[in-house]
Amino acid sequence: MAACKKTTTAAKAEDKVTVKFEINLEGAIADEAIYLVGNTKEIGNWDVTKAKALKKNKAGIYASTGIKFEKGTVVEFKICKAQSWDTVEKTVEGTELTNHTFTACCDQTVTIDVYRFN
Repeated sequence: MAACKKTTTAAKAEDKVTVKFEINLEGAIADEAIYLVGNTKEIGNWDVTKAKALKKNKAGIYASTGIKFEKGTVVEFKICKAQSWDTVEKTVEGTELTNHTFTACCDQTVTIDVYRFN
């Protein structure tokens, strides 16, 4: 993976990258909205009441519109059903998952599979 330099001054437009998120529900039933929550202000600073809502598209995938992050930002996130930690994603066996993590180096789409919620 290419190294990214995180800028520390006010970000210019060229210092931002656009990230789209696509969430496949593999057996997990989503009878409510699906939310993306994580460690940056763009996705709620771990406050589920400020989490980013995802919309279901025609293919049945929950997706975000492009979210702008400062280039080089290490992004950590989880998926919740409803805006509650009581409905956070789990492994197939129902155990805790570690945070999903990536570095926002370029315009990209981040795709993950969710198998189960609390």
